[in-house]
Amino acid sequence: MQTPEQQPKPVQQVTRQAPAAPNLAAVVTASEIEGVRSKIRPCWNFPAGVKDQAGLIVTLVVQMNQDGTPVKADLKEPGRYNNDPTYRAAADAAHRAIMNPRCQPWPLSAEKFNNWRTITFNFDPRDY
Repeated sequence: MQTPEQQPKPVQQVTRQAPAAPNLAAVVTASEIEGVRSKIRPCWNFPAGVKDQAGLIVTLVVQMNQDGTPVKADLKEPGRYNNDPTYRAAADAAHRAIMNPRCQPWPLSAEKFNNWRTITFNFDPRDY
C-alpha cells in the first residue's frame, strides 16, 4: 500500500498490487508501468519450494538514475529480512531482479525523472 511518504499525490487504492508494480500511477501512464514490469519480470526468479507465498510480498524502495537504471534498492522491512529466512530468500531474489543489468534500463521518460527518481516496488510471488 502507498503511504504519504512514498506517494505525495492521491492515487486510487487497490487491494493488491499488480506483479512487480511500481507505485507510479500518478506520474506515468499505464503503458509505461507495464513497460517497467515487462523489463524486470524475466529477472525475478522466486525461490522454489516455498509453500506459503501469500505472506511473502517484498517491498523495495528504489533510487533511480535519470537514464532509467537503479542506483540502489532498499528493503522496506529490514527487520523481517534478518529474522525470516524464507522472506530473506524472496527479498534477495527481488533485489537481484531490480539490480540485474540484463533487465535495465527501464523505459521511463527522462522528462518525468523528478517524479520517478524514487520508486516503490511490491514483488508478489502469487503473480508469477
